[in-house]
Amino acid sequence: MVQKTYAGFDAKACIKKGQPLPDHFYLYLINKTMKSPECERGFILEGFPTTVQQAERLKKMLEESKKKIDRVIYLQAEDDDLEERIAGRLVHPGSGRTYHVKYKPPKMKGKDDMTGELLEKSKGDSIEGHKKELEMFYSAHSPLLHYYDLSLIHISEPTRPLYISYAVFCLKKKKKKK
Repeated sequence: MVQKTYAGFDAKACIKKGQPLPDHFYLYLINKTMKSPECERGFILEGFPTTVQQAERLKKMLEESKKKIDRVIYLQAEDDDLEERIAGRLVHPGSGRTYHVKYKPPKMKGKDDMTGELLEKSKGDSIEGHKKELEMFYSAHSPLLHYYDLSLIHISEPTRPLYISYAVFCLKKKKKKK
């Protein structure tokens, strides 16, 4: 969004409407990013894929690039902890810098640390929107967990809040020196 690309404009329109971003947006970003030098030895995806359809598209895209998923980690979090995290999120619209009223508060309440401009909550960060996302996640995640069953590592720690739904690790094996 900050770089003013077509993908960014599409994302901004969805966010303003409180709608989830389309699959092709994520796949485009992942495909573009995984080809960068920073991802030469591998990369981590957090929160994607969320459906079997996305997982299949991701697998196909990775195969075309001669990459594969090595591990899938599912971190189970309490809904209340996730809602607290969403409810306190703030963003600086001009730069995309993010804050949280409890976990990463701005130096001056409600103002961006760099510019002093007002921070906003996006429509997508409403509790109602989050509850809809959770319902969609729960209806989709069971088949997704089954899809990744052979490479799945499940971590559940309800006594401590975890804020990551799950992560997909794609690591390229280091070549042995001759």
